[in-house]
Amino acid sequence: VYVSLRDGVLDTQGRSVFKSLKSQQFPIIEHSVRVGKSIHLKLEADNKEQAQEQLERICEKLLANPVIEQYDFTLTEV
Repeated sequence: VYVSLRDGVLDTQGRSVFKSLKSQQFPIIEHSVRVGKSIHLKLEADNKEQAQEQLERICEKLLANPVIEQYDFTLTEV
């Protein structure tokens, strides 16, 4: 699961990283640095659809604040 701030929400961590990179002369485009969080987990499910439904509920209830954050995830069968 990757959780990040929605577009238009002030990303103070991203802004700090941008300023640090820019001060060290890296050719970074302004407002292109965004900081998010990556969460890796394993689910037990009977099929991919069930796993997807479970993960969406987990994201909406616990991992992401839907007011200011968005999420995306990738399912991999193990």
